[in-house]
Amino acid sequence: MKRFLFAIVMAIVTLLPTSILAQYPYVYLKMLLKNRTSYDMMKEMWDAAWIEVDGAKPKDYGVYYFRKDINLATKPTAFKVYVSGDTRYKLYVNGELVSLGPARSDSKHWNYETVDLAPYLKAGKNALAAQVWNEGSFTPVPNATVRTGFLMMGEGDAKVVNTDESWKGIQDPAYNSGDDTLWKNFLIQSDMSRNAEGVTMGRAPSELAQYITPYALSYIYSIHDYMRYGKDQALVLDLIPGAEQIIHYFNKYQEADGRIKGLPGWNFSDWVISSRLVAAYLIHKALSR
Repeated sequence: MKRFLFAIVMAIVTLLPTSILAQYPYVYLKMLLKNRTSYDMMKEMWDAAWIEVDGAKPKDYGVYYFRKDINLATKPTAFKVYVSGDTRYKLYVNGELVSLGPARSDSKHWNYETVDLAPYLKAGKNALAAQVWNEGSFTPVPNATVRTGFLMMGEGDAKVVNTDESWKGIQDPAYNSGDDTLWKNFLIQSDMSRNAEGVTMGRAPSELAQYITPYALSYIYSIHDYMRYGKDQALVLDLIPGAEQIIHYFNKYQEADGRIKGLPGWNFSDWVISSRLVAAYLIHKALSR
């Protein structure tokens, strides 16, 4: 029986056009299925393809943008799409954020989102854009990654958005220029601004000695981030003694449960919108006890 089935398969293969056989195995199946109007997403093959930016290193850190414009005769009542990205994505339609993901999983059980884009579309020209990023070697373990890419497929009339060579893509160099001069300058000037107790100035350099005590902890976070993402590890070692002085200062105000209480000066972290002013005031009072 197996030999009989194999003979049938081989007979069919010999009848396929050479141009199709020369391409990867799924091309012919995609031709057969391209006119589908509904899908069993768990069982059937997607008509769309993963896309990436030409020349990008697929497993390295990077931020990318993809875009496609479509024209619609009328505003649709339904426009269902399935969308995913590696490692993460944000999908925009006509400038409005409509989806982000995918939900965490693993590479053997890849997740996607199902979205109806109809409320965000209009008759005429519509712009679809996606931001995709991969954190490279710093990708959190729960965020599965195979290689950077974006994928979207639509049902029925929505298949016009299927990801393929019609999409445009670029890499954003601003997120990974490799030049950390500005970052280093911030760290060095903040370290130089420490007073005798170890608290950094709220802004530096400045002739006005303004000290916002919690900002010193933000400086500690910045050293940590530079240690992970920066290039000058010798600078990190030079900054550690100052960081230890800052931590020693805050230890004097640390409660048994780890919270900081009773800091002198201006206990401020960030401005808040007016609806949260009361909560901000209560937090300020609690820290000032």
